[in-house]
Amino acid sequence: MRHWILPLVLLLPSFCSSQDLSVPERMLLLRLELAAAKLESRDFLGAVFAADQAIALEPRSARAYVLKATALNRLQRFEEAETTAWKAQALWDSHLANENIAWAQLNLGRYTDAVRSADRAITMRDTDAKAYAIRAYAFEALEERPAMLADLRRAAELDPVHFADILARALRGERIFAFSREPDKKPRSSRTSLAVLSGSSTLVVSVCVLALWRNRRRPLPGKISFPQMCWT
Repeated sequence: MRHWILPLVLLLPSFCSSQDLSVPERMLLLRLELAAAKLESRDFLGAVFAADQAIALEPRSARAYVLKATALNRLQRFEEAETTAWKAQALWDSHLANENIAWAQLNLGRYTDAVRSADRAITMRDTDAKAYAIRAYAFEALEERPAMLADLRRAAELDPVHFADILARALRGERIFAFSREPDKKPRSSRTSLAVLSGSSTLVVSVCVLALWRNRRRPLPGKISFPQMCWT
């Protein structure tokens, strides 16, 4: 497929209909539209699958990588989301790619990196309310309250439906960066743990192993669960 057509595909259907495209280009457009529809219906796994199909058709489709990164962020697969968003940025340095990078970095606990990525998104589009909000979360984690409030005010001005209430909570002194769970208590020493295990029955050991397996996918302390940020 001709790579020069990609910027035009990203703007469809504004400038032309799918009838003006070649068969491979129409197939790509259909996959991109399907991925976007899956995101809208909150079928995030389906969005990843459709975006992967688009990438298979055109490995240089920046929009496909952005859609996939957004779906991965919604699935809280933040490491994969960041990697995918960086690929999108390499192809087309857009505010959406940087916004996805910032959100993933924020949830991975890399707050300074998240500020930088949000900075890039805001530089590209200073009306991006989500980028201001992401940077506000990062500033709060970095204990930079004046900067956090300034960004929240801007986000609420741009998108009062999603961010006015968050600003009001912040002005009341409430914490807006919500941890997924309380930090774990300090673990006992390995010697104590071994003593307990050695005196336990096989059943108790099995229950512990099962509990660890069931909790293997829980977010680490300090990460934000995705529903706490309106990402539409």
